Amino acid sequence: MTDAPEITLRPDAKGRITLGKLADGVSSFRVRRQKDGRIVLDPYAEIPLSEPWLDSNPEAKAALEQGIADAAAGRTVYLGSFAQYADDADFPKTIAEIDAVLVAASAAVAKGDLAGAHDTLEAIRDKLGEMRARNGVISFSDRMDAYHTQMEHLLKAPRKDTQEGLAS
Repeated sequence: MTDAPEITLRPDAKGRITLGKLADGVSSFRVRRQKDGRIVLDPYAEIPLSEPWLDSNPEAKAALEQGIADAAAGRTVYLGSFAQYADDADFPKTIAEIDAVLVAASAAVAKGDLAGAHDTLEAIRDKLGEMRARNGVISFSDRMDAYHTQMEHLLKAPRKDTQEGLAS
């Protein structure tokens, strides 16, 4: 998909709009109305069951087969109980937000914008960290995320020419 010029669409008497070529390659849309009244359409391109996509992706097929073999052989890792999240009223909202981030990152990948996808995916780390904090769960990855955040700030800050300049 490429960026298209902005156009105005007018709903018909039943409130329907036609997207025409804007919907090329899209099989469905997730729709949400934002607090400011904007309506956002997130495009999806589902893979029909009749299409053997897994056979055309050897890496994905190998990973799936390895996962099935590992599970059958008992090579699994117990990740602990997730009971601490059972009473988290915001859990479904957090998962929906993460899903939206994944959709946006997938769209960036489809456009060939890997750096944009990477930047978009950073939000998932924050959302999971907020969820763990809400539920009193502190993990090693939270500490690493805090370090990563500080490193991102340092790397994006204007740099001085000397090593001493970085320390000041």
